[in-house]
Amino acid sequence: MSRLYIYSLAGIWLAGCLALGCIPALSTRSSRAIYPGGVSFFANGQGAYKGAYYSLECLAAGANQPQPCPVVLHLPGGDLTAQDLADSKKLQDRGWVESFRDNGGVTVEYQWKEMAGDAEQTLAQVTLTGGVLTRVLLRTTDGVSASIDGKRVALPITAAKLEELMGKPLRIEVTDVFQGKVSP
Repeated sequence: MSRLYIYSLAGIWLAGCLALGCIPALSTRSSRAIYPGGVSFFANGQGAYKGAYYSLECLAAGANQPQPCPVVLHLPGGDLTAQDLADSKKLQDRGWVESFRDNGGVTVEYQWKEMAGDAEQTLAQVTLTGGVLTRVLLRTTDGVSASIDGKRVALPITAAKLEELMGKPLRIEVTDVFQGKVSP
């Protein structure tokens, strides 16, 4: 067999997998399960709403009076409550670094990450706006957890297990890179 023939077959196979989503990491689809309190879970891949969620985000509602984020992060260095996550000194003392600051210094983002070689294993980010916690993001490939309103959720988590712990989401949004939002 010639190299050209082998490369052609590999290209056809890869294009088919992208179109059908048989390789979740290469799929063009992602899903977001939306829960009350500004909490969302994210997954990649075709049919992601049936797959594993690897990330969670909490957005504080209301720009004028943000509601407290109901998330506690359980990281290797210890637990961080919403009050801890809003304390920039406490974050820096625990190894978090400033990753963004707007020109006026009103919005500041801090992050903590754990690497496995050159690959990101866990990333935690918080955004403080005017000293108030407005966003928490936790993304992982390996067994980090968070508590939401006292319910401990270990990531990554299957959709079935997430629903068992948290109940049915308010809604699920599935997005395709090429098609935009699609029905789950």
